[in-house]
Amino acid sequence: MTTSHSNSSNYTICPDNDDQHKMRTSYPYCQCLPDCPTRYSIAKCLSTKYCIVKGLNTHEPELQLEKTELTKKKEHNLAIPSLGQIQNYMKYRRKKDGDINSIVGLVEHVESKYYENIDLLSYGQDEPFYFGSEINEGGEDCHFHLGITSKSLLENIRNGCSFHFDCTYKIVKYGFPLIVFGCSDIRRKFYPICYFITSHEQEKDFIFFWESLIKIAKLLDIDLINIIDYLVIDADRASFNSILKTLTNTTVIMCWYHLIANINKNSSKIPKSIQDFVVNDIRALRNSTSLDSYELKKRNIISKWKKKMSLRIFLKFKIDNQITHPTIHIASRENFISKEIYLKELNADKNGPLYKQPWVTQEIKKFHESMREYDSFYCNDCSELWPTKLAKCENMLNPHHHLLND
Repeated sequence: MTTSHSNSSNYTICPDNDDQHKMRTSYPYCQCLPDCPTRYSIAKCLSTKYCIVKGLNTHEPELQLEKTELTKKKEHNLAIPSLGQIQNYMKYRRKKDGDINSIVGLVEHVESKYYENIDLLSYGQDEPFYFGSEINEGGEDCHFHLGITSKSLLENIRNGCSFHFDCTYKIVKYGFPLIVFGCSDIRRKFYPICYFITSHEQEKDFIFFWESLIKIAKLLDIDLINIIDYLVIDADRASFNSILKTLTNTTVIMCWYHLIANINKNSSKIPKSIQDFVVNDIRALRNSTSLDSYELKKRNIISKWKKKMSLRIFLKFKIDNQITHPTIHIASRENFISKEIYLKELNADKNGPLYKQPWVTQEIKKFHESMREYDSFYCNDCSELWPTKLAKCENMLNPHHHLLND
């Protein structure tokens, strides 16, 4: 293996990290073939020599991997275009095709490349197509939605370590938010999956986005719901709720930037003399590799903070984490923990109210859905009204059948 680069940091990976050991992280790549896509992340403590090794696209040494499209292009001396070349090409396309400034014109433009109007399986790998089309004026009663992607971009779903979902602005001419959905690998390189224009950022808009994306992913045999284990978002409640309702197997987490922003926002509540002490403790949480490891570290940190009078006010701003991956993070003003831990501890002061836990919402939803399977009939024996799955005709044919036994 050859190492592309390495760096030294204060982050700790040792189980006992009270001494804040130095850690060196390297990112070597496999050399079994000239174009082998296998990459590794090796974190090594400089004091204890404790190591954590993670791999992406790992394989057996004798496995002959197919050449990637990027390698094929390099072999044919096809250079990857620079940013300036892409910008010049976009200016040329706009000048040639003109701007589409009407709903009718946009509908005509999208229709020929809408995924329902093309043979998606035989469609070009790098050819863009549209999905989730609701082309309206964008008013309160008629939201605007339009997504664009390609088969090559959707294939990035299969190789992502962690996934990212966010909105950006000032991109679309009329000021509509642009949703960017993508993934990153162990080297923190970002790979876009799709782009989606929406006129509003309400929960129903995000639900529409996820349902539309899941639908086209299924057409390409991509099980989006079960592939996305971790999804990094910001503190937007609408997007959080939409993910809970559509990606039921996904753990929602918050990015490290927003966690640090939360700390900086509330830093006035921490004496300057111990600010580094608090930040180092939070960084130690970041390196948790399992939920159990995180919970243990959190309890130890909170125990230390409670001993310091100056940190008791800061403890009111709860910081929690449900992650089981060392490269992604969450910060929240509310605690959302697993069902097993919550029921075992039964401590609302520590873990937050029961009704605010996401798994409670899911359980209640399942209960209401199961209730739709029942009908209510008066029992011929006791004259009471009972819920039952028996059809009314079955009940009438057996007048001595007591519905309590159903």
